[in-house]
Amino acid sequence: MFASILTIILSSPASAGTPEVAVVGVHIDGLTDEDALSAVETLARSLDEQGTLQAVPPQGVQIELAGREALVIEGAFLGPGRRQLDEGRVLYERGEFDDAIPALEDAVASLEDGLPGARDVHELIDALLLLGLARFGSGDLEGSTAAYERVVVLEPQRELDPVNFSPKIIRFYEGVRQIVLARQTAQLSVQAPAGALVMVDGRDVALSAVVALPPGVHYVRITGEQGRREFSRMVLREGDETVIRADLSQRSLASAGATAELRATQIELLYRSLGAHVGTDLVLLGGMLDETQVGLQLYEPRTGTFSKPVQIEAGSDAVDSMLDLVPGLARFVSDQGALRTDRVSHRVLPLDISDNNVLASMLLDPEPIVRSVDPEPARRWWLWAGAGAVAVGGATGLVIALTGSKTPTDPGGTIVVGPYP
Repeated sequence: MFASILTIILSSPASAGTPEVAVVGVHIDGLTDEDALSAVETLARSLDEQGTLQAVPPQGVQIELAGREALVIEGAFLGPGRRQLDEGRVLYERGEFDDAIPALEDAVASLEDGLPGARDVHELIDALLLLGLARFGSGDLEGSTAAYERVVVLEPQRELDPVNFSPKIIRFYEGVRQIVLARQTAQLSVQAPAGALVMVDGRDVALSAVVALPPGVHYVRITGEQGRREFSRMVLREGDETVIRADLSQRSLASAGATAELRATQIELLYRSLGAHVGTDLVLLGGMLDETQVGLQLYEPRTGTFSKPVQIEAGSDAVDSMLDLVPGLARFVSDQGALRTDRVSHRVLPLDISDNNVLASMLLDPEPIVRSVDPEPARRWWLWAGAGAVAVGGATGLVIALTGSKTPTDPGGTIVVGPYP
């Protein structure tokens, strides 16, 4: 019954032909949960008031995403590494070992970089195994040994099966494995709030338990309530006794890249993956670019393109400043509901991926969905009904007047708004 009503609401004549824009939070450091949701509601209402776009705030996005949150995370953090692994596998199977090796090295690096956002290490292990094979095939036995050592460190019980591996490779790998297992183990334990879940190298570990691990690189994930979690890449040496103390104070998808280029790449991958599952025509992304600038941008999942960013001085209220950008951004959409071709850009805003509490909660700690619809026939609005709508809590409705202004383009392809005389 609810599903039928929901279908009718989503396809109501009032919304027919109006491009829908998913609004999934802002990337601004230091916002409380309530302020984060209030910012989303404010931006969504501002988009609605343009008359040419229809905002779908987190509650509506959550309905569309239900059950696919993990797919968004894996696509954002493991997608590039998976593609590189596939490329390396094809090259290896062709016997092009020298070409396969750099592709597989890139795959290992990408999959490792993705682990803070994704929990599965098996694809990293697969990439290391294939890298060991390619290096062995090229005659680089030292490099092959290094790759296989990392496999054994991550999965000490791993043995190669004779169906997929030749006797020569099995003997070589087993020799490496016995050397690694003969080393003195390191001891690791995790102290965290009660109820926290601990994973070491993709395996569940009891909280506070002392775990014996082969010396080498290990990956530790601690998850608490409401999607709060911490991730550590640990280099353990023989005989080490290491204790990780986690307060689980942060709710974020991953740590932000150290450079603007890395942050932009993280944001691009996240919103491309999100766009594949939200079911809307467009997705809004925005937040702080640095200590002085805020920006907004649209992503169009159908074409896989981003609009030109628009940005402005943050002023004393970052969210209030972003409202001045909404009218110009709305004009980037054509009468047919697609991004205008002259407003498409390869540049993506270098936002901090760790600073969007709303999106992090939606993906990491989805809650049961409660939805209400504004009775006014002229405007379809999604209202939050308590903390169940999005995990971070309730929101306060704000009414803010918008000001429109022309937006000149800078040589870098960014739409810059103000300051004005």
